[in-house]
Amino acid sequence: MAALNRYLAIGRFVADPDLKQTQNGVSVTTFTLAVDKPYNKENQHPEANFLDCVAWRGTAEFITRYFSKGKRILIEGSLQTRTYTDKNGNKRKVVEVLVDNVSFIDKREANDTTNYNTVSEYSPEEQEEPETDEDDMPF
Repeated sequence: MAALNRYLAIGRFVADPDLKQTQNGVSVTTFTLAVDKPYNKENQHPEANFLDCVAWRGTAEFITRYFSKGKRILIEGSLQTRTYTDKNGNKRKVVEVLVDNVSFIDKREANDTTNYNTVSEYSPEEQEEPETDEDDMPF
């Protein structure tokens, strides 16, 4: 049986995404999205899940160029887990969305002079996750 690991979500950036480079010069960004939970009549206040996301290469560059805190985005990717040892020697496990496609959700504001070159979506044709050593990760 074939495996299925696809994730789609619309959310808002909780902070500006920051573009970083690995020691090998590969672009990467990590960011957190607030994704609304279904409305709950018992709890009148909206609630959200906060999803950790990572994007590589062109997708990372596209995200950091066109998105900022509070902007909505549609992401498509897969869930991945990884483990690492923190600075105190404790083993940690992270579940995150490996983002490989994104789309704009919000309409362009009237005072926005950014030249988007009519691009509304970024989907790399051949994007492979780089083989990196945990020591090469910028976070």
